[in-house]
Amino acid sequence: MGSTTALPCRTAAARWRLADSQHVVPDSGPDTFPCVGAAACLCVTLVGTMRDFSQLHADDGRRIVSAAAIFRTGSQGQQVLLTARRTEPEEFAGGWELPGGKIDEGETIEQALVREVAEELGIEIEVCDLVPGPDLHHGWPLGSYGVMIVHTARMVDAEDYPEPIEQHDAVAWVGHDNLDQVQWLPADRAPAVAAFAVWGDGE
Repeated sequence: MGSTTALPCRTAAARWRLADSQHVVPDSGPDTFPCVGAAACLCVTLVGTMRDFSQLHADDGRRIVSAAAIFRTGSQGQQVLLTARRTEPEEFAGGWELPGGKIDEGETIEQALVREVAEELGIEIEVCDLVPGPDLHHGWPLGSYGVMIVHTARMVDAEDYPEPIEQHDAVAWVGHDNLDQVQWLPADRAPAVAAFAVWGDGE
């Protein structure tokens, strides 16, 4: 489990309902609410973050992968999310994803995300809140290969402009209402949707 201390980005305590791994809806009430009409519905209370998590593999042996849902304020005042188009491996080429990658030996998820995003997109980020998923370690399933643990993030310098450097050939900022203007990799769309609920208005 992660730390229970408050984060500098925003308050990290929240109660969430994850229905069919497609949507995350904040519950402002003091009690969990019933999961209606969804066979695979998980109600959990999460406080804090998985930023200090440092396992290379999940408890079932799958690889741990970190990913960042990086937000900024768009030209119309709306919150927009950064996504990047993969060039490799071949089966993922042309698909859009949340940037990130594997954790190296001795790294935490936070350190891995900062390193991976700098290598791939040339920007420095501040890692914020966990985007809780339905898989082990509050992650998102990557089939039999891995578990993706997703955190929201922001650019340290809001004026930075991310550029594809490694394993990508394009970047785009998408809003909640035009999320599907890019062709998401199947494993990344659900956590991207969930990240908007976690991030809120960015304050």
